[in-house]
Amino acid sequence: MTTTIQPSSFPILRAARPNANGFIAAVETIAQGVEAQRIFNVDLKDAKDTLNRVVYEGQGALRAQFINGGKWEALPAEVYALVDSFSLYDAHSSISASKKLAATKLSHPAIEAYRAFVAEASTLALAVASLKPFIVSGRKPDPKAIARKAAKAATVKSQPRATCACCFGGQAVLPNGFIHDHGYTLPASWNKSASCYGRQFQPLETSDAGLHFMIDLLTKYITTTTKALAEAPARKTVTKHNRYKGTSVVLTPADAGFDYELKGIILGLEQALKSATKDLGEFRKAAASWAPKAY
Repeated sequence: MTTTIQPSSFPILRAARPNANGFIAAVETIAQGVEAQRIFNVDLKDAKDTLNRVVYEGQGALRAQFINGGKWEALPAEVYALVDSFSLYDAHSSISASKKLAATKLSHPAIEAYRAFVAEASTLALAVASLKPFIVSGRKPDPKAIARKAAKAATVKSQPRATCACCFGGQAVLPNGFIHDHGYTLPASWNKSASCYGRQFQPLETSDAGLHFMIDLLTKYITTTTKALAEAPARKTVTKHNRYKGTSVVLTPADAGFDYELKGIILGLEQALKSATKDLGEFRKAAASWAPKAY
């Protein structure tokens, strides 16, 4: 926390509210944001709301002391005109008020009281304004969720790492000797999804069971895809999906767009077959040369 932005630096504002806990928390939030040059939008909003209330209530106290109840009649006309021009409805308005006070040569207890109050308020208002480039939008993470995630990451980091036999990625190894759950599933061109099949097996350094599982899986996939590709030209219906609207329609050869959609299906099958064939070659090669080793 900086030396100039701390609750003890603003005694007048602290005294403006019977319970200063909210004000203290707001100042600490702003100070931490200035120091870190990062603040969540929700935290900044809460701090600003608190400051605005404090400034508004503080102005009410000043008016009660010098203006309300006919007290303004005792003020010199120019002094009254000046202090009555301050619309301190929130913290930001204190910035313009501070400029007016800096420009005047008038001297009076009312002016000095306003000057001291506005000096504190404008300091915080300028600090808030300086945070604008550092606002972090979106929902503020739950501290408990962050702690749980950090604890989980620390646990995973402390575990030994080895090679997944189903995607060849480096992954943590669980105490039971199996690969930690992770997010790649084959076949389908290495698309990321919920969980890789490798979580079912020991790492590649220890066992080749995952390799043979993938060889069997890819072989079956290639057989199925080859059959679907051979039968595709004779299809009598295709389904056209509109992913933006979340709708679909079944087309027949008599419908416009049928040939285009069918061509896309055939191209997709050809690409899937090519990718799966390449993957199968990689797994067979790895299985042929496999030997246990340390990790």
